[in-house]
Parts: sequence; structure tokens; C-alpha cells
Amino acid sequence: MVLLQRFIPIISTIALFFVWWLSFSRKEWFLYFVAAALIIVFLSLAQLLNWRIFSKQFLGFFVLPFLLQGSLASWLVFIDQDWLKTVVMILAIFGYAMYIESCFNYFHHTKAYQPYALANVSSYLGVLTVWLYFSAVSALSIFFQTPRYVLLVFIFIFLVILLLQSMWIENIRLLPNIGFFLVLIFVLLQFYWTVLYLPIGWLVTGLVMATLYYFFVNLGKYHLLQSLDSKMVFRYVLVSVLALSGVLATAQWF
Repeated sequence: MVLLQRFIPIISTIALFFVWWLSFSRKEWFLYFVAAALIIVFLSLAQLLNWRIFSKQFLGFFVLPFLLQGSLASWLVFIDQDWLKTVVMILAIFGYAMYIESCFNYFHHTKAYQPYALANVSSYLGVLTVWLYFSAVSALSIFFQTPRYVLLVFIFIFLVILLLQSMWIENIRLLPNIGFFLVLIFVLLQFYWTVLYLPIGWLVTGLVMATLYYFFVNLGKYHLLQSLDSKMVFRYVLVSVLALSGVLATAQWF
């Protein structure tokens, strides 16, 4: 059984690569490829968790790769450049491969599992998912003239789900920290509302929000885990300021 589980990360990663690669050339079948990608993720995690698909644990592990694949699909709809599609697709699949491999080690090869591996992979995968999702939602405003308050609803639902998964993977209890949870969502929504009025493209909007998500969520996480110190704050401030400066300096304004 363990031998069968060993091949799940490899097979599912290769399958996802070919599904998304084929979606570039068969655009009329795009929705079928999206469904196939989600089914691959579902079946892979179901097998790794011995088909305990109605458990809280399965839901916790399934949410992030599901959001990643859904956000990637939404993002691809608005992109024409094949090279950019390929680069981001490979990046997303590489992130998924690291995640599913960590899941395998966590459940079936505990000696190889590194402490906090799932939490660390989930953190970076969350940032990538935020960039893809915020970019795609922002593109709705440009290409379909979707009202901005509707965008906020989409973003709110997304943030609630993603932050719940983040707290679960970090073993942070929700109820004692519900106030902090709601404030964090409110702050990110406020920043997004402000960024929407900047004369920048939708891809840049996604990058700005991914950087802000990285900054606030990581500081909030370490604060709740009571492991936040001045050096950590300085590091996250420095990385976030440099990232934002680089993004905004190279963005196409007006």
C-alpha cells in the first residue's frame, strides 16, 4: 500500500502538467481540463488519506490545492502570452508537487517528513494563489466592467477560506482569535479597495496584494504563535518593501 501511495505525488504532478499543457492548445475544451485538474487533486489527496473524504483533515488538506488550481484556471483565461502561461503553470505545478510530496511524507513516510514542512509549503503556495486569484478578479473589473463591490465579495469569500486553511495547518485555534482573524481580513480588503484605484494593470494589482498578504499574514501568524520578535518583523518589512518597490517601479502607470 505504501508503494502505491509513493507514486501518487509523481503521477498526479505529471498528470496535472499534461492537463494544463493541453489546455493551451485546446481552448474549446478548457472547462473540461479545469475539471480534470480538480479531479486529479481530489483523487490524489483522497488516496493519500485512505479515502477519508468526509473528514475535517481531508478538507483542510484539499482546500489549498483546490484554490490553487481554480485560481490558475481563472488567471489563464485572461492571459494571451504563451510563454507567461507556461512559466506560471510550471511554477504552480512545482508548488503543488512540493505540497503533495509533503502530504505523502506526513502520512506515509514520517521519517522523511521535516517539521513544519507542510506549513512552510502552504505559506508560499498561499502567496502564489493570492497573486493568481487577485489578478483574475481584478481583470473582471477591466474586461467585464464588474462592479468593484462585487469584486470585494469574491475577495472576502476567498480570504475567509484561505485564512481558515492557513490557521488550521498552523494549529492556530479560530475561536480565541476570531477578532484578529476578522481584522486581518478587513485590513486586506481595505488595501485591495485602495489598490483598485491605482492606475496599474491587473497583474500588478495581484502582485501588490500578494506582497501585502505575505507581510500581514506571516506577521499575524507568528504573533498568534507567540514567536514574533524584532528581527522577524524587520525581515518581513524589508522583504515586503523591496518587493513592493520593485513591483511599483517597473509597473506600467497610466
